[in-house]
Formats: sequence, structure tokens, C-alpha cells
Amino acid sequence: MPAWEPGRSQPHLNQPGNPLGPQPSLRHPAQNQSGLLPGTPSVPRGVEAWSDQQFHRFASDGTNQVWTWQTPVFDLRPGLSSAYGNIPEAVPINHEGALGMSVYLTLIVGEQTGTVPPASAIGWTAEYWEVGNAVQAQNPQLQMLTQIQDVTETLLEGGTTTVAPFGASPFSFTPCVPGLRFWQLNFRLTQAGVIGVALPYFIQSSLH
Repeated sequence: MPAWEPGRSQPHLNQPGNPLGPQPSLRHPAQNQSGLLPGTPSVPRGVEAWSDQQFHRFASDGTNQVWTWQTPVFDLRPGLSSAYGNIPEAVPINHEGALGMSVYLTLIVGEQTGTVPPASAIGWTAEYWEVGNAVQAQNPQLQMLTQIQDVTETLLEGGTTTVAPFGASPFSFTPCVPGLRFWQLNFRLTQAGVIGVALPYFIQSSLH
């Protein structure tokens, strides 16, 4: 009997060597109903990324001007949604192969005109904190992963040029806990006192 190959049908019933009946197909079934045979192949996820840009969203707390910026909740292992259900509030960023690790979020604080680059401003405070969850739940409760971290020094180490491209302060973040499924970064800028002129400061960020 000839060796099986994809797409080949068995010989007719009246031909020798066919115990299975007339013209059965030897192709794999279209669906894997028993869970034993290869079924419809899963579609691999491509590269997934996220980006955001916001402009001057300071608000007074009565004493200072505060801008609290945050990412959406990221699902770093979106392939698990087939087992645990989709999380509609989470943005999928595929890091399955690294079990949710090797995630890098870049953030830039800048100013559009070069009048007062962030590193040249007086009275800044920059802070961040992370929340997340490794539990594969339908509606995960995010937990604080870090205490509030002061990164003002990084802000003040940024560029100060007032000639285009204007000086800006770059940051880089990665989850502090390995193996997370859900992760969110919060970043807060505080300007002491009241800003007399609404300079066009912006926060630009991307994750891959």
C-alpha cells in the first residue's frame, strides 16, 4: 500500500490493500474534536505595540500643579485569553514567549517650543509606581507592585537645548515583577506653586 501523503485518498474498495471502505480521505479533520489529532492551526500573533502622546494636563491641587499620567492595563500574555476569557479593558502586548517579561516602555517628557525644557524648569518632582497582577482571572484586581519611586533626578538629567530638536527628558521602564500577565505604569509630574504660563509640555510614550 503506498505511503500516506497529505491530500491523497485511499484507492477504491475493489483495489487490494484497502480495509477502510470506498474512497475514505486520509486528510486530518478540519477541527480537532477529540483533542488528539492536529486540528486547525492557531494563528500566530504578530508584533504588538502601543503608543500615546498627551499635552499639558496639569491640574491644581490647591498648592501645586499636578499631572498624573498612566498607561492602560496591558495584557502581556494575551494567548491565555483562550483559556481564561478575554479581558476587554486590557491592551494585548504579546510577550508569551518570555512569560510576560522583556517588556520595555519608553517615556519622554518634552516641551514643544524649547522655551523651558523640562530639565531646565524649577520646582519639578517626577514619580512613578506600578500596578499589576499575575493571576489569570476574568476580572483581575490590580495590586501595587512598587512604592512610589522618585525619579526627579532622571527628569533633570534630560536635554536642555532650546534649539530644535528641543531638549527632553527620557525614561525607560520595565515590569518590576517577572511573569506578570497584567501591568500598568503610573507617572506623576508635580510643579511647585502655580504655573503662570501654560507651556506646551507633553508626555510621549510607547511600549513594545
